[in-house]
Amino acid sequence: MAEHFLDVSPRGKAAGLLLAAGASGSLGLIVLPKPWRDGPARARCLEWNGGDIVVRCYEGDQVVVRTSNPLAENVVQAAINNAGGREVGGLIAPGSFSERRLRTEATPASGRDFAALAGLTRVWQERIRRGTVTGLLPHGPTGSPLLRPLLYSDFLTEVVGRLRTLRRGYEERSEPLMGIRGRPDERSLQRALSQESLKVECRFEEFTHQTPLVRTLATALDVIVGDRGVVGWLLRASGLPDPSERAAQARRLLFDVAPYPRAEALHVARTLNLGRLDAAWVEALALAQRVLTPTGEESSLDASSTALRTVSLPTEKIWEDLVYDSFVRALGPTRVENLNVSAGGHLATVRRPWLTEGRQLVPDVLAQADGDLRLVVDAKYKEPGSTPAIEDQYQLFAYSHLIWFGTTNPTHCVLAYPDYGPATVPFDAPRAGDDDAPPHLRSLRIPFPSVRDIQDSAAWQDFANQASGAVAAFLQEIHHIDHA
Repeated sequence: MAEHFLDVSPRGKAAGLLLAAGASGSLGLIVLPKPWRDGPARARCLEWNGGDIVVRCYEGDQVVVRTSNPLAENVVQAAINNAGGREVGGLIAPGSFSERRLRTEATPASGRDFAALAGLTRVWQERIRRGTVTGLLPHGPTGSPLLRPLLYSDFLTEVVGRLRTLRRGYEERSEPLMGIRGRPDERSLQRALSQESLKVECRFEEFTHQTPLVRTLATALDVIVGDRGVVGWLLRASGLPDPSERAAQARRLLFDVAPYPRAEALHVARTLNLGRLDAAWVEALALAQRVLTPTGEESSLDASSTALRTVSLPTEKIWEDLVYDSFVRALGPTRVENLNVSAGGHLATVRRPWLTEGRQLVPDVLAQADGDLRLVVDAKYKEPGSTPAIEDQYQLFAYSHLIWFGTTNPTHCVLAYPDYGPATVPFDAPRAGDDDAPPHLRSLRIPFPSVRDIQDSAAWQDFANQASGAVAAFLQEIHHIDHA
């Protein structure tokens, strides 16, 4: 029996989804963020000889796949060769046996795991759409297969309850008729008068429910019904409700509506201007446009050869953005600067004396708070431990020399770690030097969003308030310590 060791998200900076399929069946890994893991990283053992299965794991875990089926082994090997390796964003890489990892049986992923990862994808997509962060999902902002079931559900919720209220309208048609209706074509009329033809080509306005809006909606419903690719695989593997059944029921209510070709329907959705009486369908039309946009994921995973799909979410970048947003909410946008998207200069001068891995090494956030607090903040997407790692301390020590708020140095240099608990100040080390007020090195813990926090926009708003509250409590604490 062959045994393959797969290091999951080996750099610990990417959650996501990996799907591999072949003649023997389909193997999937849902990779969840490491702050959601209960306990240390584990080696999750799986015996797989075929069939469809998706396994739950976390960043930094290891999956051990045992198989005696050569076809299943081909699927595993293809996943190893094409899933990103140890690059940033890579979901798996070849690993090796380690006694230090707790070995446990792999757990099949549930619909809740899938929904959680989809919710995290939606959070990142929303940040991109608003321009808060830079970058795109691997398949574009609307193309991630993680989001397709959510998109289908949103579209069906918007459409199904309103289908019986669809308004008829006038649609221009051209048709050969035995009599005259509307505007006859001049040449066709001449042929009829000379008895060369019995019919006249006429253009007329027909009062019908087969309007461009209705035909576009019908085409979008057909896309959902016919999606047998990655989305269908995910739904079967996770046990989530299949939206194609609801779409088929809705399509039966429009049984006599002729759909457009998909490309034509997408063009209509992008260019159609709805009148005042159809204003209630604006959101449905916008969702239809996203449903109709090709993603390259509609084709079925080929059962006769090995196919692979991956979606990688940059959890480290998500964390950096969350830290910045929490400070903005606590202090206001004019008192915080994001050095991931700017070169500095708004609040402070940033010197960059060296390069690391092809990029300039700078902290993530600069902030000014009441009490003349001047903060340099570096987001660290890792487990904080009882005290920060020595390399993190050295990095912060360097920042204390490289950043100046006008002619003064920072009062505090802060490492921000993810944590479910309240803000804490477990570490304080004044910088050695001749300055009258050398900066303090401190660590801060900000809550990482839980599965509940990303289920919808209202839950996310509550979490954002909680995270900014942690920052506010931290600022009050260090202000109290400094003035004690």
